[in-house]
Amino acid sequence: MDGPSAILNVLTLPSGATTSQARLVFDGVRGAIFIYATGGALVGSIANTAGTDPYNNSYPAGFSTNNDAGAYSTWDGAELDFYYYNSEDLALNPAGLFIYYPTKAEGNLVISLAAEAGTDSLGNAYPQGLYMASGGIPNVQTDPGTYPNANNGTQPATKSWLIPANDAAVGTVYEIVTQVACTFESETIAFKPYLNSSVVTTSSGDLTGAGSYTDGQVLVGTIRCRLQVITTGASGTANVFIDGGIGADTNRATGSNANFEYLSSQATNLTFNTTAANTLAIATQFGASATGQTASGIGSTFTRSGASNAL
Repeated sequence: MDGPSAILNVLTLPSGATTSQARLVFDGVRGAIFIYATGGALVGSIANTAGTDPYNNSYPAGFSTNNDAGAYSTWDGAELDFYYYNSEDLALNPAGLFIYYPTKAEGNLVISLAAEAGTDSLGNAYPQGLYMASGGIPNVQTDPGTYPNANNGTQPATKSWLIPANDAAVGTVYEIVTQVACTFESETIAFKPYLNSSVVTTSSGDLTGAGSYTDGQVLVGTIRCRLQVITTGASGTANVFIDGGIGADTNRATGSNANFEYLSSQATNLTFNTTAANTLAIATQFGASATGQTASGIGSTFTRSGASNAL
């Protein structure tokens, strides 16, 4: 009907429909359009701002659809959201596609697909590409960067890869593989797990020195770091392993050029809080300063596989 000064207050179509009948309502008071199903359930709305209709049904800003099974969607001009029984399951916005379980909340991001790494509006960190807390396939990321250690104590040899909060389940494995190039100059060099920007103390089989190489030798090889989750939660635990090989970057047919080492070490039952975000990298560590010694990680691959949180 029309109100004073010919301003539309409420128009119901079909005209004369009751509150128990299917109808379309243009509400000039609320600046909204409502769609009701037979029986009176609100199943759709278009509104500039969120509010409550005359029957105490809440509606969001933007476009919303609903059905009798409890599934509905909303669009506010910036994000398309899909819900099921008042729990938001899926969000689509310019940053990417995000799926939450059981509700849209911090710590509940289970799948994301994004062009760039970032953090959602709730504080959930997500990586570039496909991330799946529910597992099913390995999640593989690569970084072509070079990370040098020019006679500078301990330095990361790879990117510090993100392990999002609540990603891990018992058995989940995170693995980094990098290629290394070093110039040896009398002091020991070790390749260490680097968890949350701190070197992990290992069983020392990842360290080599003058007993194996001569000053000035250039060494190349491949180093792998593997972390496996043993228990989850704020007091969770994990085992971490380093292994790989390095050798002289020259013809190894004779003499000291034939030197090649397989390195292997471990640290077990580490405290690993799976409810918080963590970072993992490989670090190079010199025993002391020596002019001319260098060590670099050249590119890395980060793989997530194994058991995981299930939907």
